[in-house]
Amino acid sequence: MAGSHPEFPSAESAGTSATGAQLLTARLPREVDAANEARVRLDLLAMLDAYAPQIGGLIIDMTTTKFIDSSGLRALLAIRDRAAELSAPLYIAAPSNEVRRFLSLVDITGRIPVFDTVDAALVACSARPELTTATIARPFAGV
Repeated sequence: MAGSHPEFPSAESAGTSATGAQLLTARLPREVDAANEARVRLDLLAMLDAYAPQIGGLIIDMTTTKFIDSSGLRALLAIRDRAAELSAPLYIAAPSNEVRRFLSLVDITGRIPVFDTVDAALVACSARPELTTATIARPFAGV
């Protein structure tokens, strides 16, 4: 979908471990397509690198995302690959029904865990004993 995309991912720390590992959340814009895929991908890769090696995981918050195309899918896969290089789990949270259907059709749900809500993703992360889930608002300056 063509158009202007003034919103880009925003990020905050959603938790900290005793060793200082950060569990991050990043909210994606309303649409992730060819018009903004590079910015979304580069911003999230920069965020991962900025927190490495202290990153404990990344939750991609799709609460406001209503559309994603194959360009957006490529961005998600690039982010997944970089997170894997950093041994940081990646989660998708709160996709709309349309976005979830697309993610399911392209089998991304078999590659990245998808949760109905950000809170559900945080609960899944809290099962990891090295992370806490205290919310600490901390915007990522690069976004």
